[in-house]
Amino acid sequence: GFEINLQDYVMPPLGGSFSIDLQTNMDYSCRIEGGGWVSQKEEGATKGMTPHTHTFEVERNTTGAERACSIVFEGDGFSRSFNVLQHPAYLTLSRKEVSFGKDAASEQIEVSTNVECELVMPREEWLWKEGGLAAEEGKETVSLLTFNAVENPFSVGRDAVVIFRNTDYQLCDALYISQGFESYFSVSEKQFSFGPEGGVSEVRVTTNVDYSCTVPENAGW
Repeated sequence: GFEINLQDYVMPPLGGSFSIDLQTNMDYSCRIEGGGWVSQKEEGATKGMTPHTHTFEVERNTTGAERACSIVFEGDGFSRSFNVLQHPAYLTLSRKEVSFGKDAASEQIEVSTNVECELVMPREEWLWKEGGLAAEEGKETVSLLTFNAVENPFSVGRDAVVIFRNTDYQLCDALYISQGFESYFSVSEKQFSFGPEGGVSEVRVTTNVDYSCTVPENAGW
């Protein structure tokens, strides 16, 4: 006879091991189909109605994709199989960009992951965060982070990049943060007067934004 209790196995990105117990007094073999990332720790193909344990090792999944394979036990007149499914590691940001106005403000994002991740903050005095990543290996978690910016007193904008990464799984994502500024635009003259002989006048423009100058089509003179 051949007695075995099979079930499908779902493995975390980290991998790990699991065991299958069986009893048989028949010759049998075990093979792995479509899973170079699964290996058998101990072989077991003997006679005698005694317990046998097959232990399988699953490698870390760094492919970024879900993968599956089948493990087949078979002998004379029988075949039993089960599937092994392994989830990929993932890192997802609810927002990729945050834009602040010139005033002090706060913005929030959610970070979803199933592996431990590192957060790298830029060295900027005007920007800081509240909260941390509560990620845990093999467990799906969502962390809420708050980013705060102080008022921008300058006449130019500023920006920063926050990096989220896990080098073991080759995961990396970025949050781009920018802060605006108070724009201004002034001209030294609002009106010109020319005599019949014509002439040249100058106007001084003071601004911190891009601008263009257009002469009306009916003013070719």
